[in-house]
Amino acid sequence: MKKLYTLIAIICLGTSLAAQTIPNGGFENWNNTNGYPEPDNWATFNVLSLFVGTEYGVTQETPGVVGNSYCRLTCTDDGTGAPFPAVAMTGTINLVTGTGAAGFPVNSIPTFLSGSYRSSINGDDISGVICYFTKWNAANGVSDTLALGQTQFFTTQSSWANFDAPIYPILNGVPDSCTIVLISGAGNAPEIGNYMDIDDLHFSSSSSVSEADASPFHMFPNPATNMLNLDLSRLHSNADVTIYSGSGALVRREQLKNAMNMMDISDLSSGLYTIQIYDGSKRWSQLLIKQD
Repeated sequence: MKKLYTLIAIICLGTSLAAQTIPNGGFENWNNTNGYPEPDNWATFNVLSLFVGTEYGVTQETPGVVGNSYCRLTCTDDGTGAPFPAVAMTGTINLVTGTGAAGFPVNSIPTFLSGSYRSSINGDDISGVICYFTKWNAANGVSDTLALGQTQFFTTQSSWANFDAPIYPILNGVPDSCTIVLISGAGNAPEIGNYMDIDDLHFSSSSSVSEADASPFHMFPNPATNMLNLDLSRLHSNADVTIYSGSGALVRREQLKNAMNMMDISDLSSGLYTIQIYDGSKRWSQLLIKQD
């Protein structure tokens, strides 16, 4: 499953693509012109389900939080009885061949990627939302990543809830493209039938999540070089802290008992990491940028 995450990241970072609206962010418009359902302006793996004869991983459902419909991403059977993740990506890219264009035009970097979600997650599984802001580098023939954001869901959320994925600048510059990836069934032990519902995707400059629902830990500085401060004062118990690399590999696990903690991360290579906090009942995650 981690290989799939890596493949998606390569597609996102290596594709060349100025409006600031997410095309079909409310998932109102769908088509079936190729024999399988797909939201307009989004690409999926549904074509594989068509040929294999399994259930579609990305489907249109009603009613929506805003409008008539929303998008459901379900971890399905790959045809051999093994779980297969559901993926939806902005753009006209063919996720099977890697041809086409991922993303849509933008001309600035917002503060949050926001929306509404529900989830049904059992086992050691993850659903999530990822976004990349890039700018074409003609001299090197690649797209430079200027900023990115992500949020992950580890547990079942039976009623609609808001989310805000913070978007972290990495390089200076004005982006020309943004790619958004939705994925369900990306954990270490995904289960067939786990799903994530997404609706009303939009960019925002302030958080719509209540303080009670916001992440209870704060980390700084970010980006960080040698030492990372973790403020766990809002937690009322010990916390397990895990660090995952951008490819999903576990690189560090510690148990912290203090309200304020310092972690030496000088041994980590520069790059993008996910810091995950678990208090015994609930998980939260934030993105860390490690610099040399």
